[in-house]
Amino acid sequence: MSYFQKGIIAVICILLAVIGVEIVYYQSLSKKVENNNSKLTQNNLLIEPSIVNGEDIGNILTNQLNTSIEQAQDNLLKSSTKEDVYEGKIIEIDKQSGVYKTFTYELALKIQGNKATFFPHFNKRDLSNMNIIQASNNKKISFENLKIGDKVKIVLQTNNLEYFTINTIKISITVL
Repeated sequence: MSYFQKGIIAVICILLAVIGVEIVYYQSLSKKVENNNSKLTQNNLLIEPSIVNGEDIGNILTNQLNTSIEQAQDNLLKSSTKEDVYEGKIIEIDKQSGVYKTFTYELALKIQGNKATFFPHFNKRDLSNMNIIQASNNKKISFENLKIGDKVKIVLQTNNLEYFTINTIKISITVL
């Protein structure tokens, strides 16, 4: 064999070795991405999936949701509501109407918790379902009475049967 042929064989062996190393690297990288995708994220919090009786809790919740939708479509499930409670300090008030993504709103608040913020936008329908109370005297007040620095508790009640529509039933804001 000539030196030229030996050189070509050496180059081919080196290229095959590099390709083999890259394949192993990409396989290990894809496993890391799959592991990261199995974790749920919500509001910048990382939540590890839970296992109940050997089954992923996400599968359990998905099955429950599908069952609820089937029951609603069959007119068996008549009502399904959810209540979210937020508590924090008002750091911003937007009293001018606008559009957030595709949602047209009349008013908006920005609430600061310990670390996270909540930025609810309220449309005309929300305003008609809104009840604002001053906790110190239990009197009803208007949105105009809210001010930056007020500590508030916001309770949003939603209808789970209306997934793809505006599903807010009731909004309660209490100035603490």
